[in-house]
Amino acid sequence: MYESINNSSLGNVAQSIEILNDTGYIVINNSNKIEVITLSDLKRIKSIEGFQSPRYMKIVGANKSYVTDLYANTIAVFNHHTGEQITSIATQGWTEEIVLWDNMALVVERNETTSRLLFIDINTDKISHTIPVGKFANSIVIDKINKVWVLCNGGTEEELAKLYRINPADFTIEKTFTFPDIKASPSKLVIDGEGETLYFLSSGIFKLNINATNLPIQAFISADNKVLYGLDIDPNNGDIYTSDAKDYNQSGEVFRYNIHGKLLDQFKVGVIPNEFGFY
Repeated sequence: MYESINNSSLGNVAQSIEILNDTGYIVINNSNKIEVITLSDLKRIKSIEGFQSPRYMKIVGANKSYVTDLYANTIAVFNHHTGEQITSIATQGWTEEIVLWDNMALVVERNETTSRLLFIDINTDKISHTIPVGKFANSIVIDKINKVWVLCNGGTEEELAKLYRINPADFTIEKTFTFPDIKASPSKLVIDGEGETLYFLSSGIFKLNINATNLPIQAFISADNKVLYGLDIDPNNGDIYTSDAKDYNQSGEVFRYNIHGKLLDQFKVGVIPNEFGFY
C-alpha cells in the first residue's frame, strides 16, 4: 500500500516502527534509514539517513531520539524532527530494544560472548551503569511496578535461555527464570497494557504474570505448525497479535486472539512479518 501511494519502495527490511501522534518512524534495517510517514494516509514525509544497520528507535525527549544498531557498535542520537545527527553512544556490540525509566533509557546489548543491560542517562547521553545478563539478550519490557524484564535466548543451543526481573532503582537482579530446555530459544517478550502479564514466543505463545514464581509449562496458544515470528499486545483491549513467517519467502499471515486465547481473525501480510505498531 505504501508503494502505491508514494510511487516508491519503502526499502529493504522494515524492522520496527516508533509512533508520535500521527507520525510514524519506520526503521529500515538493510536500507540504513528511517522513513517518516503520516500514519493517517501513509504518505511519505522524508527519509532520515546516516545509519549503518538500524534496529529500533525510541523518542527520549522533545527533540531527541535514540536508534540502536546491528553493526555500528554505537547508538545514534538524532533530532527526529529535523533528522540532524546529534551524537552517538559507543557500545560493545549489537543493540536492540529500548525502554524508558525515570531519566534513563534502558537498552539490551549483546555480542558473541556477552550480553548487558545498559542504563543511559538521556540528559547526558552517557552510559551510567551496566548489568550483565544471559547470552543473546533479545527483548525488554517494563511492568506496572517499574521492574524491568529482559529475555535472553541463550544462543543456538549454547546455554539455557533466561528471563530476568531487574530493579532499575538499585540495579539488582531480583529474579532469574531459567528455561529447562536447551532448545527453547524464547523471543519477542512483550507486556499487556496494564503492565501485569508478560507474553513471549517459544514454540507457541506463553504468558506469565509478573508475580509468578515459575515459568509456564504449557503454551497459552499453540503454534499449530506455524512459524511464529512476531508478537505484540494491543494496549487498549489486550488482543494478542502474532505472525506466521511460513517459509520466509511467501507472504506471511497475522493472527489476532482475544485475552482468553480465542482466535478472532487472520489476514495475509507481506514477507516475514516481524513487528507491530498500535496507532
